[in-house]
Amino acid sequence: MDMAERASDIEVFDRFRIERALRFADTTVGEEMIPMAEMATMEINQSIQDAVGLIKRIGFNRLPVYSKNVSNIIGVVTLSTWDLLDPDITSRTLQELSGPPHYVSPYESIAELLPFLRDRRDQMAIVVDEFGSAIGMITMEDIIEAVVGEIEVGYEFEEYFPLRTRKYEVIEDGIYLMDGRLPISEMNDVLGLFLPGKEFHTVGGMMMSKLRHLAKEGESIIDSGYRFTVEVADDRTVKKVRVEKYTSSS
Repeated sequence: MDMAERASDIEVFDRFRIERALRFADTTVGEEMIPMAEMATMEINQSIQDAVGLIKRIGFNRLPVYSKNVSNIIGVVTLSTWDLLDPDITSRTLQELSGPPHYVSPYESIAELLPFLRDRRDQMAIVVDEFGSAIGMITMEDIIEAVVGEIEVGYEFEEYFPLRTRKYEVIEDGIYLMDGRLPISEMNDVLGLFLPGKEFHTVGGMMMSKLRHLAKEGESIIDSGYRFTVEVADDRTVKKVRVEKYTSSS
C-alpha cells in the first residue's frame, strides 16, 4: 500500500469519526431508547426465581421493576454473574434488590446523559413522557453503540439481538429500505437531510406523525425531496419503510 492509499484510508476514517461525533452531540434519548413494547420487565411482587429465569433467557442482567402498571417503573434490579451463582439469592425479594431508577426525558441529548449513566451500577435510565409514564429505557451500551457502532456487551443471547437491530439496506442507487426503528439522525446522515428529531425520533415515528394515524402498508408521504412508503407494518408499529428520490413526474 503506497502513501496515497494510506492517506485516503485515514481521511475516510477521520471523516467517519467526525460524522459520528457530530451526530452524538445532536442525538436524543428518544432516538436511541428501547421502547416499552420491547422491554423485559418484572412486577414488584414477582419472585427472584422469576427474575433469574428471565435474565437467563434474554441474557440481559438489568430489569426494570414496575408496580401495578408497566408504565409505573419504580426500580431497577441488577444481578451480576456472582449473584446468579449465589444459592441464597432466591431468599431475597425484588424490593430488597431493586435500586431507584434514573428518569430522563426523551428529548435530552445522549451526550448529556452519558456521564450520569457511567456512575450508576445499573448504567440505565428510564425514559418518561410528560405525564411521568415510562415509555422506554436507555443504557450506556445503547449510547456507546450510537457513537462507535454495534456492540455486544450485555446482550449475549440471540433472542435479544433482533431488539437491538436498526438497519437500512440499499436496494439500488437512490432507493433504500429502512427499519422503522432507525433513528432520524441516522436517516439524515444517509440521505443528507436535516430533519429535526424533536417531534419524532425514528423513521416509523415520522411516518405516523406525518400521516396523523397508525400507518398502514402502502401509505406514503413526500418530504424533503423523497417519497417514504410503508412497506411492512403491524397493527401498532411501522417495521420497514421504502425511501426513494421524488420528482414531480414520479
